[in-house]
Amino acid sequence: MKPSVTVLLLSLVLFSQNLAAVPNQRIVSVKVTVADPNGAVIQRGLVVFKSATFKGRRHTGEEGSFVIELPSGEYEIEVEAFGFKRIKKLEVITDTQRELEFQLYPQESTPHHIFYEPLPIEIKRASLQEKIKPQKIQ
Repeated sequence: MKPSVTVLLLSLVLFSQNLAAVPNQRIVSVKVTVADPNGAVIQRGLVVFKSATFKGRRHTGEEGSFVIELPSGEYEIEVEAFGFKRIKKLEVITDTQRELEFQLYPQESTPHHIFYEPLPIEIKRASLQEKIKPQKIQ
């Protein structure tokens, strides 16, 4: 048997064993939407799905949403986007559930202070033999 046919057959056997492990699990089409507290959609939000039988990740599109096919079951879902606090939720995807909505809150911004201690600078000019001393800038 050719190696590519062997790999294909092995893949089919492993796939069918995975399906046999969860006989009553159905695939559900779920619309996921990510928005801020004002209802504005969040583009490029990352949504990560983890369950006993499925792991996957998707980004929201221009409308702040996407549709994904998920096996029914219990999921740990993480949602994050730049400038927003990450959230983690447990969700149960049922045969009838068609939508998940997540709300992300902005991260608290803190002022950035730069703390430094001036370094001693000493530059000698060979022609003038003068020293330049550091000055404090306010």
